[in-house]
Amino acid sequence: MNEIGERRKTMTLSRDDQLKIRKKLDNREKIFVDEYLVDLDVESAAIAAGYSATTARTKAYQWVSNSKQKPHVSNAIKEALKKRAERTEITQDRVLKEYAKLGFLDPRKFYDDDGNLIPVHKLPGEVAAALTGMDVSTLYEDKVPVGELKKIKFADKKTALDSVAKHLGMFIERKALTDTEGKDILTDILESVRGVTRGLPNRTQRKIRE
Repeated sequence: MNEIGERRKTMTLSRDDQLKIRKKLDNREKIFVDEYLVDLDVESAAIAAGYSATTARTKAYQWVSNSKQKPHVSNAIKEALKKRAERTEITQDRVLKEYAKLGFLDPRKFYDDDGNLIPVHKLPGEVAAALTGMDVSTLYEDKVPVGELKKIKFADKKTALDSVAKHLGMFIERKALTDTEGKDILTDILESVRGVTRGLPNRTQRKIRE
């Protein structure tokens, strides 16, 4: 197809499809996408792809979270994640449901009405999912076996609930901004503002600080 024919073909495509044609992943971007899919670590993926530590720390996050910065990279990641979810059937909803099983587990469901431990193969699915281990010890009396002691271990409810809460946005992490010497940058800025406004009328000071 000649240049004019190719141009007409491009004009009939959607804006997104035109973008995909014009902006293909270069080698470093392909490596970044592949490395990011391993553990979703943005900085490590950027460094592995050959970008500088500064770029990895300050710009790479935008390629993943902001489609306006390197939209072809963002689209490639979204498409790859979608295909992986379809292939493995691992979705955010499924992971959240598994966390819910751990976080909202009722330990009483490990036992029957008589207080006996229910065999693992007879446990309800949501209860068995929370089981992480079982220890069985034989009890002896005068060197004669008289019974068994069974101990069960199940997932940490607090850790599971914390993960669910973070997913729902219930916790907001606040991090202090510090300089290379460990000093609080925000405090320094406020002190500088106070120094500039010192001696001005109180009303003017308030406006500047706001």
